[in-house]
Amino acid sequence: MRTYLLIISVASVAGLLGLASQDTDAAGNQGRAQTCPYRSQRRIETILNPQAGVAARAEAIHGFDDDLRPAEIDALAGFLKSHETEEDVSALHYLKNEVLNKLRSQTIAPKGLTETMIAMYHDRQQDETTRDYAVQHMAAWYEDGAEDAQDAKARIREALVQAAREKTVLGSTALLNLHELSHGDPSSFDAKAIDKLALEMAAASDTPVAARVTAFQVCAERQVAAAAPAIDFAVSNSGESILRTSAISAIGALREIPQAVAMGKSQPQEQVSLDSLALKQAETTRTSTAQ
Repeated sequence: MRTYLLIISVASVAGLLGLASQDTDAAGNQGRAQTCPYRSQRRIETILNPQAGVAARAEAIHGFDDDLRPAEIDALAGFLKSHETEEDVSALHYLKNEVLNKLRSQTIAPKGLTETMIAMYHDRQQDETTRDYAVQHMAAWYEDGAEDAQDAKARIREALVQAAREKTVLGSTALLNLHELSHGDPSSFDAKAIDKLALEMAAASDTPVAARVTAFQVCAERQVAAAAPAIDFAVSNSGESILRTSAISAIGALREIPQAVAMGKSQPQEQVSLDSLALKQAETTRTSTAQ
């Protein structure tokens, strides 16, 4: 790990030293001093050095302004994509989160930022928390406009859908972000596909409790009535109090819509078939649990 970080550092320093002649920005704002290349070099070395301490590394990240040079962006991207072998993993998670915040706050969209975040998500050598952060920042970047590449938004949508297929907490993070992003940009998302992802996660027996809690609430907000049998089953049979609480809240919302269902009237044929599917999934879950 240290060798890999050293390679990043040397490459970054070489790039930064070549920027010494850039004393003012391209727009001619003579009154604003440019970041000294030497200071940039020191900041990056500090960020890459686990022995520097969390406070010093965070200060180095926050010390960069909002118009990073390409060499600085590349160095920070290299840090994000490096693999965690540090003793204080929680501190490393915090630092990577701060780097992502810094990159997303740039005045000009950093070239390759979408690619970096997608690569972090796909990299199974990254731990689950780092990959989850990448998913969260992808969604936030989408809301920001994702202007680093013409196809950035399409690629983020594709990555989020792929992530939401995982029956994990990370998958539920992606599902929740798909749900929320689709409200602001409905024409770009497949609503039925998101409903299906939410239903599958809510009903799957191998979904972690935290993920099912999210799936239940997404189903309730999206009015996925087909999820009612699986959620109702959790109300009566779950041994997890947090899951039962979420299920009770979700089933209450689902029974309000449509009113015909709550009043015991006949349901549309499509709804009946979907409910039957969900009930069958719930029964499968019960059988698997009993075994």
